[in-house]
Amino acid sequence: MKMLPPPTSNRTALHSMVLLLFVTLMSVGPGSADLVANARERLEAGTAAEQRGEYIVAVQRYREALELNPNYTDAFHGLARSFFRLAEYEQALDAVREARRRARTNTTIASLEGDILLLLGRLNEAAEAYNRVLAIEPNNLAARIGLAELSVAEGRTSAAIDTYRTILSLAPENRPAILSLAVLYDERGDSEAAERYLALALEFHPRDPFVHELLSRYYLRSGRYGQARVHAETAVALSPGLARGWDLLTRTELAAGNYEAAVNASERLISLTSDSSMAFYLLGLAYERLDRFDESLDAYDRALRIAPDDEIARYALESTVTRGYDLEDPVRENVAQYRFGRAASLIQQNQLIQAHAEFRRGLMLNPFDRDGRFQFAQLQRQLGFDGKLLAELQVLEQLGYQDNEIREAIELYEYLRRPSIASTWSVDQFSIERERMNFSMFYTHDHGADSRPASGRFVAEHLRHRLLGSELIEIEELPGRISTPEQAFERARASGTEYFIILTFREEDRTVDLSVDILHSATGTRVRQIRVSRTGSGAVPRAGAAVADRIESMIPTRGRLLERRGREALVSIGRADGVSEGDELIVIRSSRLASSVADVGFRYDPSDQIGTITVTALDDLLAIGRLQREGFFDLFAIGDTVLLNADDQIRTIEDRPAFSPLYWRIREIR
Repeated sequence: MKMLPPPTSNRTALHSMVLLLFVTLMSVGPGSADLVANARERLEAGTAAEQRGEYIVAVQRYREALELNPNYTDAFHGLARSFFRLAEYEQALDAVREARRRARTNTTIASLEGDILLLLGRLNEAAEAYNRVLAIEPNNLAARIGLAELSVAEGRTSAAIDTYRTILSLAPENRPAILSLAVLYDERGDSEAAERYLALALEFHPRDPFVHELLSRYYLRSGRYGQARVHAETAVALSPGLARGWDLLTRTELAAGNYEAAVNASERLISLTSDSSMAFYLLGLAYERLDRFDESLDAYDRALRIAPDDEIARYALESTVTRGYDLEDPVRENVAQYRFGRAASLIQQNQLIQAHAEFRRGLMLNPFDRDGRFQFAQLQRQLGFDGKLLAELQVLEQLGYQDNEIREAIELYEYLRRPSIASTWSVDQFSIERERMNFSMFYTHDHGADSRPASGRFVAEHLRHRLLGSELIEIEELPGRISTPEQAFERARASGTEYFIILTFREEDRTVDLSVDILHSATGTRVRQIRVSRTGSGAVPRAGAAVADRIESMIPTRGRLLERRGREALVSIGRADGVSEGDELIVIRSSRLASSVADVGFRYDPSDQIGTITVTALDDLLAIGRLQREGFFDLFAIGDTVLLNADDQIRTIEDRPAFSPLYWRIREIR
């Protein structure tokens, strides 16, 4: 049985097609014997197209059959199946209910209705549909499989296992039940039981390519690359046109480090699915691992031409550019233009924070871009950071751009900023060493059996860059790959950072799931968890932005006492750090802070708090305020730590997807 394909990109056309179908049905009456024969011919053509996987063609043929015979139950049934395969579930439901209205005792149609309702997330209705089938046929396997999948969707894996075992008692060779049990036991960590069911599947179905494909995925997931390769090669030998088999063989070779073989397998995959962005992504990844950067960029570019919104492919392309090309290379200029264009579009939509992130990404790729940096400077003004605006203009001047527009802008904003805190206190706020919280960052090793290879790395690199836009966060090294949390703990402790981040990324169907654990580097204690799921267009960057925002919101605002004039103090935090006039800052003796093991933050002895500062004026990265000592003596000293006295954040944030990755692994077995 074929896997469910992704939703068609021409959703509007499909909606129009089904609307036209039902309008036509209202206007066409019963046909003659010739019409019935022609309707049967269209039905057979639709069935043949459906069997070839040409579901849009099948929809058209079934539609033609219904134009000739508006009460043709089999055509409605075929139309429902085809829309179901196109992931157009609402249209599939309309069609299957038309079929069931004409054949109420047909259990195949009723079971399909349950499948459609399940994928629409209407779980109670799906259960009712399956139980209607079992009321007619108590041993109906399709309905029992549907109920087992429903249990998985609801997180009741024990109930699912019991249902699949019941199915095997009725049909010992049932492939979906055997393979689903293998997946469920694998998920539970019971490798002995999982391998027992996999062996059973191989015994009953030795020439089934899908069985070998699932075995290959199992061994790939467990790191047994040799066995994974054997079964992937067997799958494509049994079915040379099986694109999924070549996809899996490519992933296996990538995981095993056989990059030339991965290139060959991905090229065969492309010959079968030239419109697949994933195929070109895998080819680009293989070339990147071989340091063949031009060929890698070409492959990623072709992936993006097929799927322009594929952010993982874009992250991969940008990662290759930063790794393989000098700062002055024209390739960087071309790649950066996408980010600058995105930023300009976001400004027009008044999404200034998102535009800020896009400009930073573009300037990472091409720091010498005159127009990109000038627009970034103007955005700082819109965000209320005049000091940062002037600093960016001065960078342009240092890069050799001295046209009238830049010179006049510098003169204007230098004039407008007089007097500023920075000028009044004779401090260059952008050269002061900042008090940042230091993190190490890691991503979990994914063999690529169930998700896109290297996606965790690219998402982690992008998240790191996004977090470095904060004035309060430091992540010195690129994210590292780990297989176990213990590896991350050991490396973070050795690095001397305060906390470390472990990122796990999953991409299933149209949903991305981003999981972040934050742990204390000295003790390995987990202090925060973030779980974010996003669906639909732009899911990856939206999930990443949500995680970045939540991490940034956890970081306590910390600075230093830089200077004092009587009771007035200058500190190294300001407007860009979220400080406002009237805020109270706590002053702690220098070097008396330690990172907290209870949360992302600091702990100190209350006796080390020597006073407060009430903020009276702000600059971008500076503030001045009135000192208030804690006791009789004035113990304030230059270099003392200041903390913004803010409320604690919520400890755990979760946003769970409707269906788990396990559900989709089970679903594809059908």
